Amino acid sequence: MRHLDRVSGCFYNCIAKSLHKVIWMKIVQVPMDEKEAKELAALASGMRISRADLIRRACRKYVDELEEARLDAEYARGYREIPEDPAFGEACAALLAMTFPHEDWS
Repeated sequence: MRHLDRVSGCFYNCIAKSLHKVIWMKIVQVPMDEKEAKELAALASGMRISRADLIRRACRKYVDELEEARLDAEYARGYREIPEDPAFGEACAALLAMTFPHEDWS
């Protein structure tokens, strides 16, 4: 079932997940060459999912990877701006050595 959002003018597909839950998905067209389209269709078929689902999964994975890279860069920048004090690490190692004396913490 298709639905036209009168405000945005976009079409949405209605996907019935169960009797009590309906999900509306925005329709997005992605131009690609014939070779890519065939490759995606073959992959989707082999995975027994729709081509649209394969594209959604690939997009989600890519966006998640971009977010992870952004967070890694932010983490590294934080350590460059406020570096860890080596004395803190040495104190932690000394405490652990006292707690676990049979292990080498040097």
